[in-house]
Amino acid sequence: MSDLLTTKLGEALAAFERHDEEEALGVLLETWRSFRDVHLADLIDRLSDRLTDGLSLADSAGMSMRTSRRKVLDLPLMRRALKQALTLNHAPAVMQRLDQFRVWPPHFPDAFTVDPRLSYTLLDAARHRLASDPAVGPRIFQMLEAIADPRTLDGIERLQQGSGPRSAAFEAAAIPLLQQIKSRRPPPPSAEAAARLADWSKALSRREDLEERHAPLREELLGRVYAAPEDMAARLVLADHLQETGDPRGEFISSQLLPGASRARIEQLLQKYAPWWEAPLGPLVQRESTRFERGFPVAARLVSRARQVLSEPGTAWRTVRELDTAGIDTRELAKWLSHPNLSNVTTLRRVGPVLARELVDRESPVRNLSLVGALNPAHPSLLDQLALLPRLTRVVLHTTAPTDVFQCARSPLAARLERFEARAVNAWTLVLSPGREHPLRATLVHGGQAEPFAQVLRGALGFQAARLRIRGVHRADPRGQALLRAAVEGHPGVTWS
Repeated sequence: MSDLLTTKLGEALAAFERHDEEEALGVLLETWRSFRDVHLADLIDRLSDRLTDGLSLADSAGMSMRTSRRKVLDLPLMRRALKQALTLNHAPAVMQRLDQFRVWPPHFPDAFTVDPRLSYTLLDAARHRLASDPAVGPRIFQMLEAIADPRTLDGIERLQQGSGPRSAAFEAAAIPLLQQIKSRRPPPPSAEAAARLADWSKALSRREDLEERHAPLREELLGRVYAAPEDMAARLVLADHLQETGDPRGEFISSQLLPGASRARIEQLLQKYAPWWEAPLGPLVQRESTRFERGFPVAARLVSRARQVLSEPGTAWRTVRELDTAGIDTRELAKWLSHPNLSNVTTLRRVGPVLARELVDRESPVRNLSLVGALNPAHPSLLDQLALLPRLTRVVLHTTAPTDVFQCARSPLAARLERFEARAVNAWTLVLSPGREHPLRATLVHGGQAEPFAQVLRGALGFQAARLRIRGVHRADPRGQALLRAAVEGHPGVTWS
């Protein structure tokens, strides 16, 4: 058994030395299944805490539908949600979190039922008054028994001897639980395994010391990038420093900056390290949705819970140019967007009418704006107001009403638009691009929408485009086709296709 421990510790250490720390953690967790050693459990906790430091809690509702994409690092993040449920004294929420831990398979089935990173959290749960609940208590004890972490023995014994509330389930489970944990305790590791554990501890300490020594210079170089996001020389200096210290982000920055770099290697680096590189944007950003260019985030998407709390954006936001607001339509978000660290965000997507009005009031620097929801009749003057944004030249309307096209074509904004798009889902689309051979292009997507599409075409004539191409007319019945031809009758530059 000690030979297995020695071998696995060596595999994990090799992965750690090449900066594949998540892979190293996975090997250590797999080793725990065969060797319930206290020092191994401490090592797993230490490496896991290091890897999750600064990462934000994932959206558990979304993740519950994506079992195949769950990762080793999701457990300590979701562990926080169990603590929150216990704080709220909400038994159904506690049960839900416990069930999530029981069915999480990152590398092998039942992985998280034997994960020592849950030990102390479950022990705290066993001390909670909800542990006396006949549904909650047995679940906690079953998981403690499966993990069989020797570090919990003293806590369980003190709990057994305490005077707090007890359920029949606890009384029935406590003694077998202690016996099970004691029976799974392995013999002391061999000299070789003990030496490998010591090597692991030293390797972790060396890397932490190296990072601490270089932190001031690293922060200074990062500050230069954030102060001048278009200064590529500053990014290259940072990349060189990071590569000298073994940080994979140095390679990533260089690869995205220099021509001829391997796209496959860039994608590989993103797959491994993107969660840490997007973490400085804070917990409001949806995980795995950030786009990187030249080594830094340029496009991000907010999570829906951002409407509840908007923490102050840090300097890491200064490289971001595009933001999907997730349809959060509040004045508070407009105030947040006016922060100086977000001054380079000039493209906003999924913006609601309330937020759009606030952007006007705050003289936003936005250039590209994507609006959601029909504007008429609730917001009939919004497009006129958007003309007050001096840099706005591109507008997209989603789930649009035909009257919205008419309104835009006759607003002061129309004369300076470089691109305008309007679409009604599964019905029709309209695109205005003044520099194209056909500046105005319209497509009927569903033949049953010919009548509203005819209204769109009549409204679009207000853009005074010299040439108009209309596609999809064949999808309409003869009456619908007649309506469409009548809508643009008299326009000399219509092409039907």
